[in-house]
Amino acid sequence: MSVLAAALHLRAAVVSDASRLARLAEHVGGTWNEARFAGSLGGTATGWVIDAAGPAAGASGPAADCLRPAIAAAILLQAAPDDWEVLDLAVVPVCQRQGLARLLLSHACETAAAAGAARLVLEVRAGNLRAQAVYAAAGFREVARRRGYYAAGGGSPTEDAIVMALQL
Repeated sequence: MSVLAAALHLRAAVVSDASRLARLAEHVGGTWNEARFAGSLGGTATGWVIDAAGPAAGASGPAADCLRPAIAAAILLQAAPDDWEVLDLAVVPVCQRQGLARLLLSHACETAAAAGAARLVLEVRAGNLRAQAVYAAAGFREVARRRGYYAAGGGSPTEDAIVMALQL
């Protein structure tokens, strides 16, 4: 077992995680704030976080750096009868490329399928090729494009959203 795997813990996200989830979103350029996370988790959304317990003695390098944040990665979903939507998926930059997004997506797929969902859907910025590659590797395929969906700081639409789906 790797130093990284031994020091990570997958658990259900709860409302009290909202401030830490907002900080995680900030680290990755996300737009969700504490109130939005709290409202979603206090409502009908569900999610999971990967907590980092801290680096093990003697750990060094990227794996040890990944273990320093309180929440290393998180996923938030909205359940519906047929489709579950990925509302947010984020991994702290120093923890990226360690398989955490893949782990969260796999857990989300298993949970959604067990609940009777037919597919998992999500939106991703057209320019976020790295995220698109992660989703494609997990089996997601592009099903639609929303032109000018993401706005710039001034509020004018500047980037398309790609809608991706995975049949469960």
